Amino acid sequence: MKNAIYQIVNLVNGKRYIGSAIDFRARKRNHISQLRRGKHNNKHLESSWNKYGFESFIFEIIDTVPHKSELIYREQYWIDKYDFDKELYNSLPIAGSALGFKHSKKSKEKISASNSGKKRPHERQKTHAKSKTTHSRLKTWKTTFRKNKATNVKGQAWKKE
Repeated sequence: MKNAIYQIVNLVNGKRYIGSAIDFRARKRNHISQLRRGKHNNKHLESSWNKYGFESFIFEIIDTVPHKSELIYREQYWIDKYDFDKELYNSLPIAGSALGFKHSKKSKEKISASNSGKKRPHERQKTHAKSKTTHSRLKTWKTTFRKNKATNVKGQAWKKE
C-alpha cells in the first residue's frame, strides 16, 4: 500500500506506535527486521517486542492519503488522537520532527566518542580548498614544464653551465 498511515499495536497492553510510509510493506519489513535484530530506533517499542514477542503485535494501515506530501499531516492527526505518554510508543510528539528529542547522557558520550578524531565539515572545506590550490599550482607547473623544458616556472630560460 502506498502513502499509508500505520500503527503497530501491542495486543497485550494496547499501546501503539503510529507511523507513515510511502511504501507500507517495505516499512513493515524494515521495522520487523530491526526489532528482531535489536537495532530499532525506538527502544521502548523494542523492549516491549522483546518482552511480549512477535505474536503480540499487529501491523495495520489506519489511513491512506492520495499524495505523499500529506503523510506527515495525517500522521500527526493520528498521534494527536491518543494520550502521548500513556498510549503511544512514539518517542516524539511531533510527526516527522526531532524537535523536543533529548539524547541521554550515555548517547551523548557515544556520539562524542565516535566523532573524536574526525574532521568537522568546516575543517574539511579548508583542507579541501588548500589541496585544491596546491593541486592547481602543481598542474600549472607541470604544464609549463612540459611545454617548454628550456624555461623555468617564471618563463625564464635556464642558464646553461
